[in-house]
Amino acid sequence: MTGQYPVDPAATGTASAAAADTPQPCTCRQRAERAEARLAAHEAAGVQLRHNVRDGVAAGNFDLDVTNDLLAALGLEPLPRYWTAKLTVALTVTIAAADGDDAFAAARDVVENLLDQAEIVDDYDVNDVDEAIPGGLADEPDSQAADPHRG
Repeated sequence: MTGQYPVDPAATGTASAAAADTPQPCTCRQRAERAEARLAAHEAAGVQLRHNVRDGVAAGNFDLDVTNDLLAALGLEPLPRYWTAKLTVALTVTIAAADGDDAFAAARDVVENLLDQAEIVDDYDVNDVDEAIPGGLADEPDSQAADPHRG
């Protein structure tokens, strides 16, 4: 090579190959799109992981508490569990009845019917906890309809 000029990469066509090896600058939009793609892949992996461990817990292969501790350590939402909560609720029911005993029976029937219709109530015990307090005159829809002179 003595006495010859060095080879020009642009003249031989090898310049584009060398330029391809060097990192090209990227725009903020491209970096944001790559970050969003990585985040979406991470979230999909988390969803798949939760699905797999849920199946393992349901099959009895994994302990629910240990699994939830692991999910929390990974920053994922824990698996839900069923809880039974015993509540004591004092209700005041106003009902038309002839006497206090009938009032308790009618009120108990109303409450029990509502509880029977509630899908999340497993068991209940309705007890009389106070005395029936008499009130004013109850409307009598059947007798009003029969007597046209009553308003």
